[in-house]
Amino acid sequence: MEHPNLEGLSLHEEEEGFRFDFEADEDEQVDLRWCLVGRFICERSIHFNSMSIRMADLWKPVRGVTIKEASAGKILFHFAHPLDMEAVLNGSPWIFDNNMLILEQVQLGMQIEHIPLFHVNMWVQVHDLPMGLMKEKVGIPLANYIGSFVEYDKKNNSTFWREFMRIRVKIDVRLPLKKDTKVMNKEGKWCTVKFKYEKLGTFCFVCGIMGHSENKCEVRFSMEQDDGTREWSAELRADPRTRGGRPVSRWLREDRGGPMRHHGGDVAGQSNPPANSNSVDPTVAELALNAQQSWQPGLPGPMKILSWNCRGLSTSSAIPNLSNIAQGYQPDILFLAETLSKNHTMERIRVNLKFQSCLSVDAEGRSGGLSVMWRDSISCRVMNYSRNFINLIVREKEEEEWRLTCYYGYPERGRRRQAWDLLRELRDMSELPWCIVGDFNDLLAQEDKKGIHPHPN
Repeated sequence: MEHPNLEGLSLHEEEEGFRFDFEADEDEQVDLRWCLVGRFICERSIHFNSMSIRMADLWKPVRGVTIKEASAGKILFHFAHPLDMEAVLNGSPWIFDNNMLILEQVQLGMQIEHIPLFHVNMWVQVHDLPMGLMKEKVGIPLANYIGSFVEYDKKNNSTFWREFMRIRVKIDVRLPLKKDTKVMNKEGKWCTVKFKYEKLGTFCFVCGIMGHSENKCEVRFSMEQDDGTREWSAELRADPRTRGGRPVSRWLREDRGGPMRHHGGDVAGQSNPPANSNSVDPTVAELALNAQQSWQPGLPGPMKILSWNCRGLSTSSAIPNLSNIAQGYQPDILFLAETLSKNHTMERIRVNLKFQSCLSVDAEGRSGGLSVMWRDSISCRVMNYSRNFINLIVREKEEEEWRLTCYYGYPERGRRRQAWDLLRELRDMSELPWCIVGDFNDLLAQEDKKGIHPHPN
């Protein structure tokens, strides 16, 4: 048997690789232009299915979107039409579970893991500017101080005075957020202008970097002693913007000098009661008419939220009673405390009650268990949860977001102080308008209690 000639063969010899053309001239290459790659700024894993549903609900792409997990914590978002992709990019940043999503277009010729995802475009409000400085040539250097200038809000100059300037800035998430800077006024004195960030997710009060809170901050852990001093605070969060750029109330009536539109048509705005009304107290019909006429355009309709401590769903009458309640009241959001059930049981109940989404916290042993269900007419995303609460960010159609906390207080008397401390923590978790429902297992005043024994303070 002849042996092959191995003379001159080297196992370490490097061979030249392949070179290909990356021009987008084929269908699959053009398709990649409608693809985004992203990652969430957080140190924990994201529930992929929940995230996919929330993002799709927020974006509402006309032609749809396909979402897939890629390597190294990267996520691919493939759109069927470029207009849908552009709308998502223009509406950024996007938040899921209080974590910010960084998005970039897929770059031809780059490996997914090598696409840098360290910058996000954010709207920043500049407060306390001296009068006369609401100009684009002022906004550009301020934006470049915060990050890199992207856009100047043309509405800044839509009126003779505005509370703050809005500028869109490309921000490096690896760097601390800028809090403020100095601007010289007309008298030659330095004054401080403050920055507030819209749609700001989790960030650290110790180091000012997005993506983690102070209880996970390396800077804090490297301190010899933490004296509690914080250079950053929740003041960096901009107040939620309402339609029209200012707060409105359905009970606030304005003298428009003309017809006022509501959902049922046009009615004439009235500043005085009808001439034939002589009664001091309005009737039920008058109250209904006044509520209808004072309805402001652009405000959401009534939303039904039902909270019930069901004390277990294993009895024969529990499920029928729950079905009767849900069918009778038709709530948009249903919160159940003390379900004493596991997640798979609550998922079956959700299907029977015809709710489209559900989050459940399993019971432990023969106690606890929370579940919140909602319909697809509203958008809810989970902020965080525990055995005692579920925090949701709620948005109905195109209205502004608000926070709903579904709460179950500690039933033990010895933990009531701990329960109130938890409520204070929940209060400080977000700057959004807040609604809290549930069973507090406590009283505010003795007169709220029946019986001869006083409620222990």
